[in-house]
Amino acid sequence: MSITDSNFTIPIIFAEAFMHPFIASANKPFDILGIDKDTLQKAEYVVKLKSSERMNIPEAALRETLASLIAYELEIPTPLPAIIEISYPFVQTRLGFDDYQRFNQSIGVNYGNKFLGDNVIQFMPAIRESYEGKKKELQQVFIFDLFIENCDRRYDKPNLLVTDRMIYVIDHELAFGFVSSFLPNPKPWLFDHAIRYIIENHCLYANLKGKNFLANDFFQNFSKLNDTFWTTAYDLLPNEWKLNDFFKIRDYLCLKIEHINEFKNEIMEVLK
Repeated sequence: MSITDSNFTIPIIFAEAFMHPFIASANKPFDILGIDKDTLQKAEYVVKLKSSERMNIPEAALRETLASLIAYELEIPTPLPAIIEISYPFVQTRLGFDDYQRFNQSIGVNYGNKFLGDNVIQFMPAIRESYEGKKKELQQVFIFDLFIENCDRRYDKPNLLVTDRMIYVIDHELAFGFVSSFLPNPKPWLFDHAIRYIIENHCLYANLKGKNFLANDFFQNFSKLNDTFWTTAYDLLPNEWKLNDFFKIRDYLCLKIEHINEFKNEIMEVLK
């Protein structure tokens, strides 16, 4: 499915009940039961509160959402993004709990995603057996991270989940680092020191380097990130996240797409 399909939407979810925290993550998100504003269906969602350390500016929610939409369009598994509405009545259900202030400071729209379930495990990049039969998919994740310039998929924090024999990418609030750079790369399809830092610290780099390159056909997917995609992505955002950074990200990434063969050559060079 493409985000430009008529039936694609980012659901607006009203938080209804607290389920449990995820204490291992830097943002300390929560699993909540929510109700879909349009369908009225109930399901579990992970919410990253805007009172969290890395989510306390709307730019972080924009980056999370946009990275998810790009992954979705490139056919990289990722949890469906959602807009989580935290209301005053919901916050009052947390009165007396340690997390009350965090929820109280997060009333309004927050970034979230569909909960993948309880049978999820963390991908372990140091275990070579975990790459068996998944080399192509992991090469695609590596390419995706270099495309969005995501510096936060490291050995100590791979931000990859495994369930139903699929590998899901998560946590992209630090992606698109070029937006805040004083000297953004004028030729972003060629690797500068910022990209090489990402490569050297990427959790998949060591085990992908020197292996057969199987992801040649993946680069054709970037043509899907066309004008229709960017217009649709912008329209899907809540007004609070429709920031000027969106257009900076779009224009920068479109330069990479215009030079996709050179971008591909750079990747193959570092992985050979």
